[in-house]
Amino acid sequence: MNASLLRRWVAAAEGSRAPIAIQRTAPATAMESPDSFVPVSMPALPTEGTIRIKIRRRGSIVGIEWPASAARECALLLKELMR
Repeated sequence: MNASLLRRWVAAAEGSRAPIAIQRTAPATAMESPDSFVPVSMPALPTEGTIRIKIRRRGSIVGIEWPASAARECALLLKELMR
């Protein structure tokens, strides 16, 4: 639910000066069965390979190649470059 939608509903309810009735609802119950769980295998994080990035800025192109095992450091570098 979008916060602005909720804000609009609250404003409309307060503006109408009608009493607001809040009712409790029954909690949702999850269906538990052995067939409801499906395991999914996830690939390991890439530790091999290269991150290749081309940045175009003011008529120049800069190419960066970074080891995938250091993706966090690459993200930090890009964050600084994009300032």
